[in-house]
Amino acid sequence: MNILASIILGLSLVFLMYSCGSTLMIPVVQYSFTTDQCVSVINSNMNDTYDCTNLPVRHYASWVR
Repeated sequence: MNILASIILGLSLVFLMYSCGSTLMIPVVQYSFTTDQCVSVINSNMNDTYDCTNLPVRHYASWVR
């Protein structure tokens, strides 16, 4: 029974670490308070080429002045 609990705990920790790691790689899209338009995109991954004309499907929204 202890072995099964250890395996479940280990798999849970691996899943948690994977989830946190992939969450940190989501780009940040900055929107203007006044116009509600995209101002800039901060790419988390160096290989990403997202910009305001090519927004990522998943992103964090940040509101700026």
